[in-house]
Amino acid sequence: MILQFFLRVDEFSEQFRAKHEFIKRLHRRYQQEEIEILYPVRTVYLPEKNQTVKRSHSASEIKN
Repeated sequence: MILQFFLRVDEFSEQFRAKHEFIKRLHRRYQQEEIEILYPVRTVYLPEKNQTVKRSHSASEIKN
């Protein structure tokens, strides 16, 4: 899913503050709704005696 937003400002220099405020409010709302966006999962394949072992770690496993 890709979401795209357009923020309108009166002055060019206001765009950075508007983006900053938008991201802060979005992050705060995600916390209130208990929405967690995980980082991509990285899978590593390690060969062991002619076998392939699949090991993967999600972001929640790594940060604990």
